[in-house]
Amino acid sequence: MKLETVAELKGSAIVIEEKMERGKIDRKFELSPDGATMIMTLTVKFGRMKEPVVIRTVYEKAGAAD
Repeated sequence: MKLETVAELKGSAIVIEEKMERGKIDRKFELSPDGATMIMTLTVKFGRMKEPVVIRTVYEKAGAAD
C-alpha cells in the first residue's frame, strides 16, 4: 500500500495530510488564542463514504483548569 504524507504550517495551524490508494486522512492542530487548549480536527475520507467522518478533540493545557 502506497502512503503519501505531507505536513505543513498553514497560518497558525499544523496540517498533516495522508493520502493512500482508497482515501485520505487529514489532521489539523490549532491552539486557542489564549494558548490554554489545543484542538485537533481529524477528517477521514475513504472510498464509498458519502460524507467524510470528522472528529474534533479538545485538549486542555495541564494546570489550565486549576
